[in-house]
Amino acid sequence: MMVQEHHLSDDRIRNYGSILKGKWQLYWSSVIGERQRKAGVCIAVVEKQMKNVVQYMEVIPRRAQCLVMRVEDEDVAFLNVYTPNYVSAKGDFWTELCLKLPNVNNWCVAGDSNMIENVEDRIGGSNVVVHRYELVEWEKLCIKLRMQDVWSLHNFVRMSNSLLFSRSDRKMMGSNLSRIDRIYVNDFMGGIGA
Repeated sequence: MMVQEHHLSDDRIRNYGSILKGKWQLYWSSVIGERQRKAGVCIAVVEKQMKNVVQYMEVIPRRAQCLVMRVEDEDVAFLNVYTPNYVSAKGDFWTELCLKLPNVNNWCVAGDSNMIENVEDRIGGSNVVVHRYELVEWEKLCIKLRMQDVWSLHNFVRMSNSLLFSRSDRKMMGSNLSRIDRIYVNDFMGGIGA
């Protein structure tokens, strides 16, 4: 499980297993947010899967972490990102991330990207500009990891609330609608869910 902006206190983190109704190994970033709460990213692995963990690394402190696990005799990297909200920092973030990732063939990427790929991803509110540098660096990462949005996969289950989980926290009645929270996979990971 990958969580962004978790804002959990130390006490809540210690009790996270009971919150999730199971025993979990937690890998969370070192950032301290408001009122001394952890505000970064976290990857949680259920105890029965711990034997499959190959490697963990905090790729960019407070912003990106990667966990490599053995799945069906293949190494799969799970990348969890919480992208900076400032346009000037996003392109540099994708560039740095691309340079620091481990050499793994199979990827699942999730996170709060604070970015839209296409103008059509945002509906309502003010006009949106897709910034070229940011998008170019993002596309380099997509090509390197050979990943695509799960929404584009033929076997992705599209239910009435699918968008609420993987693509948006859409609001109604004139508020902005945007798709900034996404899940990306490559062909191997896309085939597992079939």
